[in-house]
Formats: sequence, C-alpha cells, structure tokens
Amino acid sequence: MIETIKRYCLNLATLGRVGHWPSGSLIASLLAIALLAAGRVVYLVHPGTMYTLLAIVIVLFLAAMQLGIGARTDDSPRIVLDRTLGTMLAFAGISFSLDYWRLIIFGLILFHIFNLLLSYVRFAYVETLEKLPGVLGLVASELLAGILVNIILRLGIVVLY
Repeated sequence: MIETIKRYCLNLATLGRVGHWPSGSLIASLLAIALLAAGRVVYLVHPGTMYTLLAIVIVLFLAAMQLGIGARTDDSPRIVLDRTLGTMLAFAGISFSLDYWRLIIFGLILFHIFNLLLSYVRFAYVETLEKLPGVLGLVASELLAGILVNIILRLGIVVLY
C-alpha cells in the first residue's frame, strides 16, 4: 500500500511523463500559470477560499515530492513539480490581466534563467539552502529563483506600468 502511494506521489512530482520530456520544466511552469489563473477566478468568486486552496495545493505538492522521492537528496531532473512551485511563487500577487502578458512571458523566461544560474553556478547561499532536510533542500533553488523573479516583476510593474 505504501509503495503504491509513493508511486502515485512520484507520478505527481514528475507530472506524469512530463518530467521525462525535454521541455518538462517549461510545461511545469505553464501549469503554475494555469493554476494561478484558476486561483484568480476562485478569488473573484470567494476571496478567502483562494488562499486556503493555495495553501492546500502547496502542502500537497510538498508532500507528494517528499513521498515520491523518499529521502533522496539529489535533484533528479525528472522531478518538475519544484519548478511549478517556484513559478507559483514568482507570480504570487502579480495580476493576470491581459495588459500584463509581456510581463508574464518575461517572468517565465527570467525564472528559468535564474533557475539555471542557481542550479549550475554554485553560490554559497544556494548550497546552504540545498542542505536543508528532505524536500526543502530539493526545492530551495527554485523557491529562491521564484522570490528573486517576484521582486524583479514587482519592480517592473512599478516602473513600467
């Protein structure tokens, strides 16, 4: 029974077969945009519900990653759910109106650039974050990239709009 749950969680953490595709990271980021846009619709209907659903989704994602990968500490390239979480953080609090479509595309590109830089250029802070226990160490660079992109996007909104 536990092995079946772990297999389902691994399938969720890799988004099924998406983690095996060359463009899996981009598709995971687009899923985050879709989830945030759906959350915006829920927010318009009932504002308090969106934050509750967002918290539940994040907890379920983290639990799925933890169960799916067990106690592994290596960042398997097949695991793309961490990129979904990072992208959700990058766009947290950013409006999804059609006026901001350039900003959304810029944010996606910037998130993936930061994610590559933080993953392949070994910064001391990132290495410290990746030593966190369990799944927190696995998603550390994506969450840091998401925070940095969110700050840049907010500055971009203030300056450009």
